[in-house]
Amino acid sequence: MEAPYKIQSEIKKRIIKPEYKFEYMNKLAGETLTHVFHVNLSVNSFNKLPAIVFVSESKKVFIHCLRIDTDMQEDEDLADIDAIKRYQINLFRFVNMLLDDEIQFEILDKGKLPFINQQVLKEYFDYKINKRKQEEEKYRKEQEYKTYLKLKEKFEEDE
Repeated sequence: MEAPYKIQSEIKKRIIKPEYKFEYMNKLAGETLTHVFHVNLSVNSFNKLPAIVFVSESKKVFIHCLRIDTDMQEDEDLADIDAIKRYQINLFRFVNMLLDDEIQFEILDKGKLPFINQQVLKEYFDYKINKRKQEEEKYRKEQEYKTYLKLKEKFEEDE
């Protein structure tokens, strides 16, 4: 039996459709856009950092963090904001932000994103909420039983 965290990790890897690639903003020139989304990204606080997600016809995803306003600067730790603005939001980071509700989409929900496999997203949350605890219990019992058998075998050899 595979460890529950590995199963959950495998499901997580399939959330973004494999044909989509995350690219740097400097590669956006010349691309034909099919979707543009305005989002707010978490900066470990109450306020969100505005960003735009571009999706191209060639199935490339670009994320651009926008400038922050002065009200936000007064309320936030500027080091956090600068770190996020400089940080390239790659595929791995985006999926984690998506699953941890660190991204707020304006006027739409996650279900409208063309690069998200909705069935896998549902499977992930179903596993995380409903099945993982049961799987962990089964896995723990299996590991205990294997340990018991090894100890039993060792004990029998020693006799």
